[in-house]
Amino acid sequence: MKVLSGHLTLLGDHLVTPQVREYSVIRVDKTILSKVVVPAGLNSFLTEAMGDQVTLHYVKPLGILGRHILVGLESSGGRYYVKENALRIFILLIGGIALIPLLGFGLLFLPQAFVGLAFNGAASELQSRGFQLVR
Repeated sequence: MKVLSGHLTLLGDHLVTPQVREYSVIRVDKTILSKVVVPAGLNSFLTEAMGDQVTLHYVKPLGILGRHILVGLESSGGRYYVKENALRIFILLIGGIALIPLLGFGLLFLPQAFVGLAFNGAASELQSRGFQLVR
């Protein structure tokens, strides 16, 4: 998990889906994160913190090809995090492994399962630090 602290100065354009908001760019002080996925539960707290001192906790599980995924947020309003459904990750992981012999279809599921594992690993760390779960 990576951490970025400073004043939240820019929330760029974003695409809206029921589960997430995908920002083209987020700037904290002079640091710019591009392609940032913010779960819907955290988005309200992120927009509320605009201009404030914040600490963003995020993962980038697929390296250079992946997006930054916001897991937790600390601001003057509180400390919040989100967690993904563990059953979904389990199904993706087991289904992906089981489908590999079938023309390699399982390879389509495994990257998403690994993203979920990285996301929930970071969320568990934030939970142990006393962050409040947002559903």
